[in-house]
Amino acid sequence: MSLPQILLAFAVITAQAVASEQPSKVDGSWNVTLACPPHNEGDHVVKGYTHHFPGEITNGQLRAVHGTEGEPDWHLLTGKIVADRSATLRLEGIVGHAGPPREWE
Repeated sequence: MSLPQILLAFAVITAQAVASEQPSKVDGSWNVTLACPPHNEGDHVVKGYTHHFPGEITNGQLRAVHGTEGEPDWHLLTGKIVADRSATLRLEGIVGHAGPPREWE
């Protein structure tokens, strides 16, 4: 398991919204919180962080962007919010340092 996968395993991702089918009652602008606690495994020490950023839900699809694409601390959060109020979210981004973008589900 790579460090980004480990980080995501410990990350708590919450979108301050409820879910519904399209066109959704939750469509509109939302506040998103991405929180990752500190992590220390072997020689990998990573500081924890919390980001608050805007998101938009359109027809039950979430899209939220933090930072500037390609730059450190950039995150793109996407996913479908379904009728039972659950969601599968995908996080892409660069965590704390310059490098190639990563993806997690």
